[in-house]
Amino acid sequence: MQAEQKEKIAWFRQLMNSVKMMLGFVVDTSRKEFAAEIRAFVDGTSGEWDWDDLTSVAQRDPVLEAIRKKLINVHDDFPANEPGHYCNDEGMKEMLRIADYLDPLANKNSGKSKEDEGRESL
Repeated sequence: MQAEQKEKIAWFRQLMNSVKMMLGFVVDTSRKEFAAEIRAFVDGTSGEWDWDDLTSVAQRDPVLEAIRKKLINVHDDFPANEPGHYCNDEGMKEMLRIADYLDPLANKNSGKSKEDEGRESL
């Protein structure tokens, strides 16, 4: 695919994600899927747009929504040492820590409401 086509696709995807956010569109990603997407991004096996999709659209689950917002800031909190990288090694470790945090929550039946779980801190 030519660079110009890739730029147009990237622009269109950004526009669509912005529209989704303005309209209050949310997705219902499972905690297991969310953790898997984080790991795929860290190990370099995610698709070209998977990270953008994960971090650009609000999550219905308040725990995942809080984590999504935290992930957006990883590149600022842990600036990349090399051009083209999302963050530095500490940022990658932080993202893996977040994925590990989600693992026991994926099948957790704590009796708490989603709102209560959303108030838990990482």
